[in-house]
Amino acid sequence: MNFWCFTSNIYRVTPLLLIAAVGAAFYESTMPPTINDKVNAVFGREGALGYSVIPHLDKIAHFFTFGLIALLISIVLSHLTSSIGRLTIAITSLGLATLLGLANEYIQSFSPGRATELNDVLADMAGAIVFLTVWAIVRMRVGADWKGGSVKMQMVGK
Repeated sequence: MNFWCFTSNIYRVTPLLLIAAVGAAFYESTMPPTINDKVNAVFGREGALGYSVIPHLDKIAHFFTFGLIALLISIVLSHLTSSIGRLTIAITSLGLATLLGLANEYIQSFSPGRATELNDVLADMAGAIVFLTVWAIVRMRVGADWKGGSVKMQMVGK
């Protein structure tokens, strides 16, 4: 199956969304703190003003960013191959999202004024686990047939 010849519009866009999400995560992690201070002051993270409106906003951002990345990896993998099961796809997606989180922290260690934190990687993993679990539950409950470009919204048990 050709990677870019998906039969459904969602599968044409998903790889691009995945690339954009990973790129944005890596770009943000390389920004020096002087640029981040302005962003932090607007979004409430501890910055130049020395206060935080939303505690642990960076962990929340890691949670949602890498949760979304894991979900997008799962969608791309599930459409690329039908020979592997959903559990294998979920585990692979979790592993790849975790590796991207580790790489993100490693790259961040080279940015002046930035520090790496194990808690960021744990937030990445937690987000990936939650997003993939919710995705699996939704797929089981809705009974959607995502292959072949058609989505059948049929409630299971009715």
